[in-house]
Amino acid sequence: MKKIALALPLCASSFAGTVHAGDFNIGLGLGYGSNHEKVRNATTAFKASSRGLVGGVFVSYNRAVLEGSNPFIVGFELGLDLSGVSGKDQLPNIVEKTKQKYSLQGVITLGTKFGHAKTDLRLGYSYSRFEFGVTESVKKSKGGLLIGLGVSEKITDKLSLGLTYDYTLFSQVNVNLGGDNLKIKSNIGVAKLRLLYTF
Repeated sequence: MKKIALALPLCASSFAGTVHAGDFNIGLGLGYGSNHEKVRNATTAFKASSRGLVGGVFVSYNRAVLEGSNPFIVGFELGLDLSGVSGKDQLPNIVEKTKQKYSLQGVITLGTKFGHAKTDLRLGYSYSRFEFGVTESVKKSKGGLLIGLGVSEKITDKLSLGLTYDYTLFSQVNVNLGGDNLKIKSNIGVAKLRLLYTF
């Protein structure tokens, strides 16, 4: 009985340590983004697009909440991207220029592991700065729902290589360009190759 009493706290401590063990990561990402815009004015609706390189930094924390051969892992990630997604479209009556300047993301990840690989479903919020223009430019900040997928694989004990695809549905922006009142809704998809360092 005495041995059992001594063993129970040790087992509990071991179990708690496994369940609450977490990985803190910092990383760099570089990829390519594509913006599909829906633009409306008082009389008509049309579509526009822009593309470009995207790169930035992020920090994340992961915690296993269910153990086993395929554990359930919950994580949180904060990221900052500088964006070169830009384009110029010949629209009815005007030439519209669009550029995404940067984006901030807060993402919850839900995933599991297969050997050394980790897969994630990504759900979050992205806040971006946009610049719209014809002859003059108008700057607007908007947020939107982010959904995505991710996979990463350990290449050393501390380093992992990953790939993510995030798609953000931004809320509508109202701007006046060239005397025309436009309602612009952006949907931006970004694929990134990422390098992660685990502490």
